Amino acid sequence: MQPIYLTGHSRPVRKVMFNFDGDMLFTCSDDGKVCMYNSYDQSRVGVFNVNQAVKSIDVSKDTKYLLASSTTEGYQIFDCMTGQLISKIAIPRSSIQVKHVEFALGDQQFLVVYEHAKRSYIRIQDTASALKGQTNPDGVFEVEGPQDHLITQASWGPLNQTLYIATNKGKFYIHDLSSSKTIVEEDVHNSEIFSFNVTYDHTMLITCSKDGTAKLLHPRSLEVVRLFNFVKPCRAACISPLFDSQENQKFHVLLAGGQDARDVTTSKASEGGFEIKLMNIIYNQSLAEILGHFGTVHTLAISPDGINFVSGSEDGYVHFHKFLPEYFTKKFE
Repeated sequence: MQPIYLTGHSRPVRKVMFNFDGDMLFTCSDDGKVCMYNSYDQSRVGVFNVNQAVKSIDVSKDTKYLLASSTTEGYQIFDCMTGQLISKIAIPRSSIQVKHVEFALGDQQFLVVYEHAKRSYIRIQDTASALKGQTNPDGVFEVEGPQDHLITQASWGPLNQTLYIATNKGKFYIHDLSSSKTIVEEDVHNSEIFSFNVTYDHTMLITCSKDGTAKLLHPRSLEVVRLFNFVKPCRAACISPLFDSQENQKFHVLLAGGQDARDVTTSKASEGGFEIKLMNIIYNQSLAEILGHFGTVHTLAISPDGINFVSGSEDGYVHFHKFLPEYFTKKFE
């Protein structure tokens, strides 16, 4: 499987994602840029300059707005069609680090995960007020993270009624927004949870951790359903959207990661764990390993039609892969 190399970034790639329709691909990097590609011919059709390291991005369902984190300031909203900066909002605290942004279902709200004074906060804001570009916009409230943990990622639960929250010490929470209380709490991993991924219908949730494992969880009870051994630190996991396909049903997950960037120069490339693994969820079997990156793989995304997948890594490259025709045969069930 020979990838197409997208060389739009000069520093580590932090996140790649497709829009809802799958016709556009967005990537962000520590070089302060967000690149937009046509996913059909992989041509770059837009560049958004944030001018600070961008750790996270999200796109509205209609691909009208791009939400990008600005690491030490706050977040910015761009018009995807024109590339114009609509709003730039600074979080009113000093010495912050913005780690994650995400639109809610319906795009009427979004959340921002940031750190300040060794504490984590989840800032939730109405999109309408953010688009006005106000210094102190309305419709903002914050969820304070636990005292002894730092939040690494947060995502919206079903109908935006809850939040899924992962921490740097392996704990996973489900936080109820109406009561402002944690309703489920589990020690899922032995070490930091780098990221997690939830299917669009909230029937499967997979976490990946520094302890070298990825775990498929029940999205309501957080009970461990499957454990996947990646051996090296697992940094990204993505469940194939074909799990409910009528024609080509695939209960597959992609896993990626690798050792820390500072350890790369002291070990062999084969020992880094930079390969991407394709696993069968039901039988917990490894189906394929995709090589190519020579740095830690930070992010993965599968297109909504399940035909393509994209990876971004420490080496600054984005690899655009197209599944081979034999993938859609019984050999890979």
